[in-house]
Amino acid sequence: MGLVSHFPVDDIKNRYGLEIAIETGTAYAEGTKYLASIFKKVYTVELLEYVFNANKPLFESLPNVEALHGSSADMLPEVLKQNTNTPTLFWLDAHLPSLKNPGLGWRG
Repeated sequence: MGLVSHFPVDDIKNRYGLEIAIETGTAYAEGTKYLASIFKKVYTVELLEYVFNANKPLFESLPNVEALHGSSADMLPEVLKQNTNTPTLFWLDAHLPSLKNPGLGWRG
């Protein structure tokens, strides 16, 4: 889908009255940081434990981010249940790392 920061998310938020963002596929958390600067609440879901753990210090520094470790299929139903009728931006970018770069080239 591409980097969320390449899209006019702030304009989209304002145009449609969106209140929260849900991101699947945290990776380096660049999208998480960007969304956290725009939305009052951001949920990010990451499947890979080592990626999730590497981002924990960042998550702790962003009080409006709720980071969830697990599969989107398992995590999203509860997030949606908690936010029924809340106008939401969905950024669905979860995928397994490529075979060329199975470790995401982790920088952390």
